[in-house]
Amino acid sequence: KTESLSDLVRVFVELKRPADAVDYFKHHAPSERQVDLLIRLADGLQSGGFHEPAVGLYLQLITSHAVDRRMPMLHMAAIRSFEKLKQRDQVKTLASSLGRLLMPQSAWMKANHVDAALVLETLASSEESLRIVVTEYHQEATKTSKRETWQLSRSLYETYLSVFAERRDVVWLNPNLIQMQFYFAEVLWALQAWRQAADAYKNVILNYDVAAPQVRSTDDKKHRKLAAYSAILATERLLGEGNADEISRKEIEQKLIFACDRFVEQYRDDSRAVDVAVRAASLLIGPEDWPTAMARLQRIAADFHDSPHAPRALAQAVSLAMANQRMDLVIEAGTRFIAEFPSSPLQLQVRQSLATAYEKGVDLLSAAQMNESLQAQWELPDAAFNAAVLYAASSRRADATRMLQLYVTRWPKRPDVPSIYLRMAELMVDDGQAALAWATCERFQALFRSDRRATEFDRLVCLHRQFVLAPALKKDSERKRLGQAIVAKVPTLKLGDAERQAAQAMAAEVLVTQMEEIDRPLEAIVFTDVGALKRQLSKAEAQLASLDKLATQVLDKKSAKWIVAALTLWGKSAIHVAKAIGDVPNPPGLSPEEADLFRTEIDRQLVAPLVAKAEKSIKMAIAKSIEFSVVSPWSKVARE
Repeated sequence: KTESLSDLVRVFVELKRPADAVDYFKHHAPSERQVDLLIRLADGLQSGGFHEPAVGLYLQLITSHAVDRRMPMLHMAAIRSFEKLKQRDQVKTLASSLGRLLMPQSAWMKANHVDAALVLETLASSEESLRIVVTEYHQEATKTSKRETWQLSRSLYETYLSVFAERRDVVWLNPNLIQMQFYFAEVLWALQAWRQAADAYKNVILNYDVAAPQVRSTDDKKHRKLAAYSAILATERLLGEGNADEISRKEIEQKLIFACDRFVEQYRDDSRAVDVAVRAASLLIGPEDWPTAMARLQRIAADFHDSPHAPRALAQAVSLAMANQRMDLVIEAGTRFIAEFPSSPLQLQVRQSLATAYEKGVDLLSAAQMNESLQAQWELPDAAFNAAVLYAASSRRADATRMLQLYVTRWPKRPDVPSIYLRMAELMVDDGQAALAWATCERFQALFRSDRRATEFDRLVCLHRQFVLAPALKKDSERKRLGQAIVAKVPTLKLGDAERQAAQAMAAEVLVTQMEEIDRPLEAIVFTDVGALKRQLSKAEAQLASLDKLATQVLDKKSAKWIVAALTLWGKSAIHVAKAIGDVPNPPGLSPEEADLFRTEIDRQLVAPLVAKAEKSIKMAIAKSIEFSVVSPWSKVARE
């Protein structure tokens, strides 16, 4: 009877009459054999390609025999038929049902847990069957790039991992777990689910690290490394979406830093490790965490010293310190960079930062020397100029002049060369090299007489520089000519406000020197007797008139310094003349009464008017010095 019933299964399959078979077995087969026969019937239909009736039988059996020992296998059989029928929603539904069936607290597990061998065998076979189905859909999704297929793959992976990830209810090890977790992460990557993908990659790492050695494979080791790097990329994509608020963004950044640190720690020899380390440091660049970022960059330069990333990391540390105005750290990191990476193309950038740091740190000499090295190695005109300025500020005028001379020799066509010549002359004057300064001015006049790079104001400055130098070089006639040229030239120039003020001051200085020449003989004037007074007084008065005229011209120049000088000088000269008049001896033969009358008239007619004018002029000088905060030798003379 058993054989005949089995033969009937084949007959009903060939006739494609599953309903009649179910009815027949229900009435003629022993109850204990009915399920076996129906399973054989469904399997036969499935093998014959009759998936629709086959799946109907499977579902009927699943519904009516929920705790049967073969129930998981029926689920997998139904899944295979639904897959053939392209009914993917049913595949997903049956897979989820299988997952619930194999959970530790399910009715099926409670009914069958006493048969440990059955449970282990079921888990192993179900894992294999579901893994094959999941993998097939994953491969199809990879080929077709259809989002719905990726979504189905994701759902099936989630079911697989929920059942076969870690079983605490039975002693069963899944040798395919790490591989399947990695593939699941790859599916999430394809779906651009960056947060979930990052977590999935992280789970690959964690499960590999806790997995028993006997279930780890060579491929799993590769998957762990790929997952460690992919977790970084997924987290970067998540950060790049820009949808997170400030707090969430900070949390994502912390996760990315952790992922980077983990990769660097475990795969230091990987060629990507140094780049990953730099990424982590870069995330910390900000107002609060930049010191940590800088420390990381410096450590990267030490730990990966032979990598091309090492000099970039240390140069970035220098830039970070510069951006945060920590010149001491710029100098520390920059000095290290120069010593450790002498051939790096970033030397220029770092040396420029160092030069700035020295200057801002008020180590002007080191700043000058660094700029000179920049000029020497890279021929930078600005570096040469900066070196000159900084040498001058460090009282190294000879070095400053040397750098300016190099500048005008090396880059003679630059637009600022005329002003550089004038600056050289000024430095030479300060350094006591009057003859060289004069020669430099002469060179300026020859080179830039008609050169458009030199302005009329530049040419005026050059004349003035020579005017100031002339006394030391005993060029009196030249000084007179230069003074006349300056005074005549100033009114003709079209200048801006600042240059006009400077030009007026130069002309005022020339006028004051002319006043000094007139005043010089008045300082020693003496009237030996009344006859001498009569003969020389008119000349002295003429000289005072000339001084008054020159002082008026100085006042017109509106240069406070020289106005104070002119007013003081006129008052001082008037006092000299008044004193000389007051000291004239009495004529011989006068009685005491006549002598008193003589003195009274001399004071009233000659001395008192001069003293009054002198007092007025000097008081005005003092008032101007206070008004314009003028502190000069002439303001001191006025007060005395």
